[in-house]
Amino acid sequence: MHNKLTEEQLRRFANDKDLPEQWQSMARELLERRQAEKEQKPVAFTDAEELTFPYGYADMWQEPHGFGLDIPLYTHPPETINAELLEALQLSLSAMEHMGNILNDLDAVDAEDVAITTPAFDAARVAIAKALGESND
Repeated sequence: MHNKLTEEQLRRFANDKDLPEQWQSMARELLERRQAEKEQKPVAFTDAEELTFPYGYADMWQEPHGFGLDIPLYTHPPETINAELLEALQLSLSAMEHMGNILNDLDAVDAEDVAITTPAFDAARVAIAKALGESND
């Protein structure tokens, strides 16, 4: 018997601070994967009979036949964003910017410091924007 967790149950587990962090993380990841699966469209369909054809010729079609036997085919697995890593990156960037502002106020930053830290700050901002779908890349 297969008991599939509902999205409501997963959301509750993902936000339940009384559960171990690993369980919360697994619930968040499963929610992300389910959402990505909903958004991705198959490029073609086939069925089990076609995949087991003895002469190696399998047929595919563009729309499901509607008999419940169609197997969707995708070009690649859905891309998911790890919410926990995204949150950690956002918090890290905020912390780096905060410390940078303190050092700037103390006049403790020179050109070499800026040359080293600016690419890291920029890379973090680009990664965050891309993960949130705000990037043109």
